Amino acid sequence: MRILNSSMQRELERRAVSTLGLSYLDLTRRAAEATFQCIKDFEIDTTHTVILCGPGGNGGDGFALSTLLSNEGTNVTVVLCCGTPKTEVSAQLMREAITKRIQIVSLEDHAPFIQSTLASATLIVDCVFGIGQHRALSSELQVLFKKANESQAMRISVDVPSGVCSDSGMLAEGAFHPEMTVCFLGDKPASVYKESVLPFGKTVTYDLSLPESLLNESPYAQEYSDTSLSLLLPERSPIAHKGTYGKLSVFAGCSRYRGAASIATKAAYLSGVGLVELNSCEEALSSASVFVPEAIFRSFPSPNDVLDSIHKSTAVLAGCGLEQSSFTNEMIESLVSKCKVPLVLDAEALNVVSSNPEMLHGRPGDTILTPHLGEFSRLSGIKTDLIREDRIGYALQFAERYGIYLVLKSENTVIATPDGRFWIDKGGSSGLAKAGSGDLLAGLIAGYVSSDLSSEQAAIAGVLTHSGSSLITEQDTGIRAMTATEVLNHVPRYLAKIN
Repeated sequence: MRILNSSMQRELERRAVSTLGLSYLDLTRRAAEATFQCIKDFEIDTTHTVILCGPGGNGGDGFALSTLLSNEGTNVTVVLCCGTPKTEVSAQLMREAITKRIQIVSLEDHAPFIQSTLASATLIVDCVFGIGQHRALSSELQVLFKKANESQAMRISVDVPSGVCSDSGMLAEGAFHPEMTVCFLGDKPASVYKESVLPFGKTVTYDLSLPESLLNESPYAQEYSDTSLSLLLPERSPIAHKGTYGKLSVFAGCSRYRGAASIATKAAYLSGVGLVELNSCEEALSSASVFVPEAIFRSFPSPNDVLDSIHKSTAVLAGCGLEQSSFTNEMIESLVSKCKVPLVLDAEALNVVSSNPEMLHGRPGDTILTPHLGEFSRLSGIKTDLIREDRIGYALQFAERYGIYLVLKSENTVIATPDGRFWIDKGGSSGLAKAGSGDLLAGLIAGYVSSDLSSEQAAIAGVLTHSGSSLITEQDTGIRAMTATEVLNHVPRYLAKIN
């Protein structure tokens, strides 16, 4: 399903107007018609309908819907929640509703009457803010929405529930809670994010009869699934040998974090790469020889010898469990500047890059970064709270600016590409909130890109494998007892299931 943040949706609407000869009034009428059709399709009781209208475009949807329902003989009450319309389209549609003798009352002047009307309603439609919600709700709106949420009526939101930020998924106090949300042109980030998916209720999406050529013109995000992963992974050749599926060089681990090297190396093998060479300290190499005996083991090379050490490698992974040191800094800087094959950077490698992100410019090969929100804040210089407000927008800006593939990890991981495409993962188990989960993901991505997938495909496949394996693990261990090693052990079962 197509996913649009608010700026993308506005741009798509603008292009529809500029290229198809439509007007914003036409689009508003189509949105109302789609909502009206949804009400009919689900056989919702409209005997007494209350439509809550805001001052902008979402309110215009509500006014147009009130006219359609009134033409069918429905008793409709429209509530002006934030004063009169502020846009010409909404104002025109309100005037049309007035000519139909539809009852229109203002929240400011008729609050007691409105509350009693909500109590007797059979359908309440929220058209207050839509994708324009970015602020706290007033005390008056909180009281109104509380009464609406307590009503026995069917509750529908148009495009986005009022009180939910479309881009961040942040939920304002006192938000409207629909049983169904009618989305236009595509799903919203907030309808996918774990923190806000429940306030949307059931989602139904309409394309407003726009042509596929326009809808597919820009690289809007897609949700991916198990089926998507099975299509991404090519069949293994019956006559292949270990060299067929590449060699991954891993630079990971230290005496304190030796397990990170083992987890990342094992994960890479499980994703299908033919050979994995682990470069690490002696303590980490000793541990890894027991955990993943299939690997090739090598002591860290000097920074000057890094290029020789990755000779014949088809990809490189660096950062998992590395310690902070001048040696680490020099090694990562050498890899960034000299590595010509895809380079996956995680953990401490990201901290090195964050001191000078400009080193990413002019990389001789593809670069995949796998930061969590805190690490991305250090990389980008943007506060974590601001990133959460529009993680898609910031991820795309960073990926395009530095020409890299960004895997921005959170409860809903976002993947952004250098050419402006992005994907959102619906999210795995919350049991992934444990040490080692990031090392596992980095290893999976690096293994995929080493063997037979592009950088973009490897990022998607790694995230899907990570999430899917965690959900299977949760069934066996529960959330509390889950560890990265347990998830790692379930990767084969997940991959066997989707193939």
